[in-house]
Amino acid sequence: MSNPISSHPRTRVMTLLAAALVGLLALTGCSQSLRAGDAVTVGDTTVSSGRVDDLLADYLAETDQTGADSATISQVRQALLTNIVVNELTSIAAKKLDVSVPAGQVSEQTQAQLEAGNFADVAKQYVIPRALLPDMIRASLERAAIGEKLAGGSGGDAQKSQTSMSQYLVKVAKQENVWVNPLYGQWDPSKLWVSGSGSLVKTGGSVASGS
Repeated sequence: MSNPISSHPRTRVMTLLAAALVGLLALTGCSQSLRAGDAVTVGDTTVSSGRVDDLLADYLAETDQTGADSATISQVRQALLTNIVVNELTSIAAKKLDVSVPAGQVSEQTQAQLEAGNFADVAKQYVIPRALLPDMIRASLERAAIGEKLAGGSGGDAQKSQTSMSQYLVKVAKQENVWVNPLYGQWDPSKLWVSGSGSLVKTGGSVASGS
């Protein structure tokens, strides 16, 4: 008789992720040299590998990709890490410029997105599990506000705002302490993404939305 717990799609994904990581550490013998349990650190914020694996499993289940191969899983993980890092850097940049976004606006836009009926398509395009959506929206609003402030206020040129925001975010990325577990790839502050040939990576990563 099949186990009803182990047959659940999300449980199967988590089991595969855990097995891949444990197996890799056993083969490489590098468990002592890694920051155990950490996936990424941005400034004073650290996100655990367990948290990233939860988001990854949720995303694969929510977008009907529980049967994805290891290369696809590696790409998705890198895209998730990219989103997490860029979101945190955006928060740091906003604080440096004394820019803030009302919590009510974030909640309102999050609810609107979930009720729009196309969240699955948006989630798949930008690699956004449902649990990460509020943070993605908050960061998007902050980036818009940063660009507007750097470009000289509302009503300015949209391209100028976007360029100013992107350049400032890269500047902050190069100043801040960003560490990504080498199992998953490398952080490139100039391109604002996680990519490369980490020990669990088969192909290159994905790029997070910068707006």
